[in-house]
Amino acid sequence: MLYVLVRNDHAIVTGHGKFNRAQVIFDDKNHVTKNHIKAIYVRLYHLFGQSTDRYERYVIVFPSKPEAVAAESAMHKIIGGNKLSLPVSITEALFRGLDPKGRPMLFLKIALASAYDGFSDLRGWQKLGLIEASESAIIAEKLGLADLLTMPTHQAKKSAK
Repeated sequence: MLYVLVRNDHAIVTGHGKFNRAQVIFDDKNHVTKNHIKAIYVRLYHLFGQSTDRYERYVIVFPSKPEAVAAESAMHKIIGGNKLSLPVSITEALFRGLDPKGRPMLFLKIALASAYDGFSDLRGWQKLGLIEASESAIIAEKLGLADLLTMPTHQAKKSAK
């Protein structure tokens, strides 16, 4: 399937895959999709966007993966949704009040640059003890999460066979 999340007529996410990948377009302030590179970006749009933002979600089912991949490629050229970037207003809101040379700022910047999933990276660093408890609290507050390790995540629905 092809899945698209649009905010104010600009694509944030355009991707292909099964339901567990597509559920990222349904993330909000209360849910985070596990193991998706765009999950942290979608969350930040919801946390720091404007109350007037309009979100539109599209799911298009294709008979085969190659068709979905081709459609995704075409959609990227037409509407975007493939870049890992945030508007300046959202980045400024995220980093507001943080020490520019502090570790919480560094960890958030690294998480945003993740080639996998920034949330997963943060949880892993926390488990390894790389992020101190006080830093974890600051990061969790910025991300609107009570605890990085117990973030509410979408549970993938398994199809009955």
